[in-house]
Order: sequence, then C-alpha cells, then structure tokens
Amino acid sequence: MYRQLVTGNIILRKRLEGIGPISVEMCRKYGATGPVIRGSGVAHDVRKTQPYSVYPEFDFSIPVYPECDCMARYLVRMDEMEQSLRIIEQALGKLPDGPVTTKVRACSSFRPATTIMPSRRRAGASPCASSAMAKTFPIASSCARPPSPT
Repeated sequence: MYRQLVTGNIILRKRLEGIGPISVEMCRKYGATGPVIRGSGVAHDVRKTQPYSVYPEFDFSIPVYPECDCMARYLVRMDEMEQSLRIIEQALGKLPDGPVTTKVRACSSFRPATTIMPSRRRAGASPCASSAMAKTFPIASSCARPPSPT
C-alpha cells in the first residue's frame, strides 16, 4: 500500500528520479557505504561480506539499484525495511520458549529533560518554547544501558 501511495506518486518521482546522481567512482572516492553505494549499483553489505554477530544465521537480501540517483537510494531504504523485518521475524523464531527475564539495575540519577535542556528563551520568545522543545526532543536517562553480551 505504501509503495503504491508514496513510491508511485508522480510528485515524489519527479523530485527524486535523476536528482543527485552519485557514481560508483564518487562513492568509492568519498567512502560512501550503506544505501548510498547500494543505490549506485554496488551490492556491498558488511553483514554479508564480513559477517558478524548472528547475521550469518539469517537469510536476507541486499537491495541494489543501479540508477545512482535519489530515487535509487530511496528504493534501497524501502527494500531495507522489508529485509529488516525478515531478519526480525527470523530472530523471533529462534528465541527459546519460556519466560524471559533479566536483571535491571536501579536508576537513581534520572532527571527530567526540562532540567537538562538549556534555555532557548530570547526577548519576545514564548515562555513555553523550552517546554515545547523538551516535549518534542526528550532526552533519554543516563541510566539506559544495552544488555551485556553473554
């Protein structure tokens, strides 16, 4: 549905097709990776070429488009979302049955975002500007930590 609604939209297509060409040579010269180089026709993804973590256990494709323009990079990103879902579905299928628990350390240093954000008030600015900023861009607690590898 999204592809039909957005990707097929003539306005989007006119804004992306043929715009911002980046050749393979330019990608290599500037060290481009990810959707940029794959949107220029190079099937390079470190998860496949230099596998790490559990990626070798998953079946997924590397989206590649040779057009070298913004539309190709957009299409790579759209396809990568589908491939990410494939990976997630496979990862969920590999989870063992049963309860899942982990230790979570107590967090005593949490401070609301409004006390961390600097004031952006200027003469004539709305007194709610800093508050609105804090609500729009919340700052994560310094207690958040990724789980330790086992």
